[in-house]
Amino acid sequence: MVSTNFRICKFKIEQNCLQMSAIINNTFKNNLFSGRTFIIAGGSSGIGSALAKHISELNGSLVLIGRDKKRLE
Repeated sequence: MVSTNFRICKFKIEQNCLQMSAIINNTFKNNLFSGRTFIIAGGSSGIGSALAKHISELNGSLVLIGRDKKRLE
C-alpha cells in the first residue's frame, strides 16, 4: 500500500519536472550540448532520468548507469 504522502510527493516531483522542461526548452538553444557526452549515474529514474531527458532534448550524447537494465532501455 502506497501512502497518500508518497503519492502527493511523486505528483509534485512530476509537476516540477514538467515545469523544468518548459524552462529548459525556452532558455537554452537547441544544440547546446551537441558533440558532448554526459555520464549519468542513476539514469533509470528520478532526477537522473529527468536530467537525461533534458540533455537528450538539447542533443547531448548520454551514457546511463543504473541498477535496473529494463528501466534504462
